[in-house]
Formats: sequence, C-alpha cells, structure tokens
Amino acid sequence: MHDNDDSVNTVYIVDESSMVSDQYSEGEFFRFGSGFLLHDLLKYISFTTPKIARQIIFIGDSAQLPPVNMSFSPALDKKYLKDLNLSVHEIEMTDVARHEKNSGILNNATSLREQIADQRFNKIRINTDYNDINPISHEETVDIYLGSAKKQNGIDGPIIAYSNKSVQHYNEAVRSRIFPDK
Repeated sequence: MHDNDDSVNTVYIVDESSMVSDQYSEGEFFRFGSGFLLHDLLKYISFTTPKIARQIIFIGDSAQLPPVNMSFSPALDKKYLKDLNLSVHEIEMTDVARHEKNSGILNNATSLREQIADQRFNKIRINTDYNDINPISHEETVDIYLGSAKKQNGIDGPIIAYSNKSVQHYNEAVRSRIFPDK
C-alpha cells in the first residue's frame, strides 16, 4: 500500500458505499491491496495515527443489495464501524425527489424500507396497481426490456432484480442479445 500524502485534515467522500465490501475478494488474475476493500481504505486514511484529523463520509443506501458474498453493507453499518473503534455519526435522508408523490415505485420502496427497518421479512408485499409499474414474468423480462429500448431509441432504465445472481443473469442475457458472438 502506498503512503498517504493527503493533508492531515482531508475529508474523503465515498458514494455508493453500500457496495464497499470488507470480505476477502480476489479477481481471477489480480487482487487489489489485501483484498479487503473497506479495511484497506480505512488503513490508508490512517485514523489511528496521532495528529491526523482525516474524516470519511460514506454515502449510500443500506436497503440496496449488499456487496457480493455479504449479507449487509459494512461501510453503512454503524455498529460494524464502531466495532472498528471509529467515531460514527449517522444521518438518514428520507425525502425523495426523483419520483412523484403518487408513484408506485416510491410507495413500494417506502413500504419495503419500513419492513427492512422493522426486520419484517416474511410478508414482503409489492403493490403493482400503479401507472409506473408494469409487472412481467421472469421469462418475459429480457424481451420486454429490449423491446422497450427499441421504442425509446436506446436503453433508458434499469432492470430491478432481487439478488446479485439475478442481476448477473439479466446482464448476461441482455448483452448476449445486443452483442451476439461476443
């Protein structure tokens, strides 16, 4: 690991922190640092060195998919960070500006967040009776997605999936249709 020559009062901002893992990870041909991304980042910042006043701000959504092979997002977990002897202040933004007030996406996301916060996982319900939600079967997903992209003259939206494995499946299926033989 390289020495950190940043100012002793640098503030680091890490966006999409829900994806920052602290589980060993190694690529097929290479490994970055020790293979523990969060650990390496905190070590690089040198929080334990006297006279260093560096800070880090983790920005992310703990309700999104956690890092691969983890069941939670350690960079957004107050207890996990405190167990690393870090001083932690937590702020949660709750106002949503990307969707209209009567959006099915917003209403369902809010409901799911509340269920996650209350740790109620046995009866997750998604209400599809909204104009901005179009329920489709698993088998139809790629065809409808690519058909929608043609109508809009380009892909302009995500496929929302419930697991990293599903995301990988959809990515591979879409890529194989867009770029056959590659």
